[in-house]
Amino acid sequence: MQQAEPPHQAINGMLPPSLTTLFIRVEGVTDDPPYQGDAVVRGVQQLLINTAATVPTLTYLKLYMSEREVELDYTRLRNLTNLEDLWLSLPLSAAVEAMSTVKRLPMLQSLQIEVFEEYDPPPACTSILRSLCSSPTPTRLKALALD
Repeated sequence: MQQAEPPHQAINGMLPPSLTTLFIRVEGVTDDPPYQGDAVVRGVQQLLINTAATVPTLTYLKLYMSEREVELDYTRLRNLTNLEDLWLSLPLSAAVEAMSTVKRLPMLQSLQIEVFEEYDPPPACTSILRSLCSSPTPTRLKALALD
C-alpha cells in the first residue's frame, strides 16, 4: 500500500517562478467548538503563506484565510519585495499582527484588508490603522481599503 504524499511535499517548489498573481482561499472549519480539523486548516494556511513567499516575482497577492481565530505567521511575506497589491481577509487578531509585515513591503501601492469577526467591534479599523501607521510606514502606499 502506497502512502499519500504529505501536503507540503505536494506544493513545495511547484509554483511557477515567474508567477505575478496569486489568489489563495482556505475555508475554515465552522463547527463549534473548535476541534481537530482546525489544526489541519491552520497547517495548510501556514504552508500556503510560506509557499507564496518563495515567489519573488509576485506583484498581486490575495489571501483569504479561515474564519477561525488562528495564529499564522505572515513574516515570510517580507520576501515579496516586488509586491504592489495585497488583499488580506483574516480575523482581527491576525490583521493587527500582519501589519508589522505589510508595512515593510517596499513596493506596496494598494492594500485591502477585510476583517471578519462574529461581531464587529468599533475599534477594529482604528487598531489596524494605528499598527499600519506606526514606524516604519509604507512609503509607496497609494490606496488603502478597510472592510
